[in-house]
Amino acid sequence: MDSIQVLHENGNVILKGPMSQADVKNRNGRIYPKPILRAATFDLARRVGGESSTPVYSELEHPDYIELVSEKACGMLTEVTWDEATGISYCKVQIVDTTPMGREVLAGVARGETYGISTRGAGSLNENKEVQDDLYFYTADVIKTLQSCQICRLTEGTLNENTLDDHLVDTPKCKCRFNELSMGEQITLRHHLAESIINCFKK
Repeated sequence: MDSIQVLHENGNVILKGPMSQADVKNRNGRIYPKPILRAATFDLARRVGGESSTPVYSELEHPDYIELVSEKACGMLTEVTWDEATGISYCKVQIVDTTPMGREVLAGVARGETYGISTRGAGSLNENKEVQDDLYFYTADVIKTLQSCQICRLTEGTLNENTLDDHLVDTPKCKCRFNELSMGEQITLRHHLAESIINCFKK
């Protein structure tokens, strides 16, 4: 699997690499079935691709909340892609110099420090710790500590480990009418609710 690359595009520093892989147990013991990971990746790609008015921010390390906070961002996702053959989702994170966390990452990259990329989302699990079809990716964060992430680190070498980590808030299934909606309707509603909450804090 590819390691994370540092790109320089139009004066910007970009971290590019894998953020999740289907059908393998990750470092946190969870498994993302391929159809479910594909759907969540395509949804994130749609939002990153400009269909949403809200940028998809990336933070340095996983926060203890799930929503996106622009003031704490170190960058923003500019591209999300899916490799059907390998079941791997990839992304690009453009690091910004307008926030303290962004400047910290830029300084770290200049010093040759290692970073990784890790998804942040919500979804329920079955008894085998397989992620279910309510999976929703809010973003992918830049990880510096790499305490649980091995494959997705910034390196010039080849990695022997091939497991990614994640930050997934387990949302057990309830019996409300939300579960009667289609997967697409659930994703759209969840996204609108998240945007509404974020906008409330911005006022």
